Amino acid sequence: MRISTVSSKNYGGVRWLQQPATLGGAFDQGPKEGIRFPGDKNSSSGQPKKGIQTHQDGTVSNIPGGMVTDQFGMVGLLTFIRAAETDPNLVALAPGIDLTTLGLNLNSPENLYSTFQSPWADAPCRPQDIDFHVPSEYLTNIFIRDKLAPIKLNRYGEDLLFFLFYMNGGDMLQLAAAAELYNRDWRYHKEERVWITRAPGMEPAIKTNTYERGTYYFFDAQNWRKVAKEFHLEYDKLEERPHLPPTLHHNPSPAAMVAH
Repeated sequence: MRISTVSSKNYGGVRWLQQPATLGGAFDQGPKEGIRFPGDKNSSSGQPKKGIQTHQDGTVSNIPGGMVTDQFGMVGLLTFIRAAETDPNLVALAPGIDLTTLGLNLNSPENLYSTFQSPWADAPCRPQDIDFHVPSEYLTNIFIRDKLAPIKLNRYGEDLLFFLFYMNGGDMLQLAAAAELYNRDWRYHKEERVWITRAPGMEPAIKTNTYERGTYYFFDAQNWRKVAKEFHLEYDKLEERPHLPPTLHHNPSPAAMVAH
């Protein structure tokens, strides 16, 4: 005998659907496959668990094949979070920390660190790039810059020209120093990223329309010295003459450098 009901009831916000029941053998049967009730234990404990599994010894298993498995992926983050739950010495910044509790005033209208140039910079900001409050009596540039003598780079030694080139990146003074080095037969190698010139009194051993080979001086900016070396030099890998603005072609003045 089979009694079937299709009514539904709502108890405490949980919607229950009354399933068909069979008299006679219904009392000695367990829940049917796929039916779960509140308080029931998982009857599929013997089945393999799905998803990433972390173990007490710190190992991780059941990782999908296409997932990154190093410390920078989701597996590494999950391992770190699980370890932080049991180890009070770990500071779990990765799951999320309010930055304002770390002493950072994110609402500040000014830079948090005035000397911080960039995450990819090799050095802090130069002093001339930092905003400082300067008394008005020290701000004399607008009064004297037109009265200063022109800068004559052709009077300076190569050591100073290299200093101006490497210490004024992106500045008009760097371009002017590069132009003067070019006038002195120095050439900038675009691939090696160094200045190179022929060794005095030594002609190239091989010279064609596209390349030459001989002994050259390289300027080593790390050790600040000239290094002699035999080199196969291709002309198309040399930087051309720098193009200066009209105001800097002849005897550039400090005012012209500041204006640019």
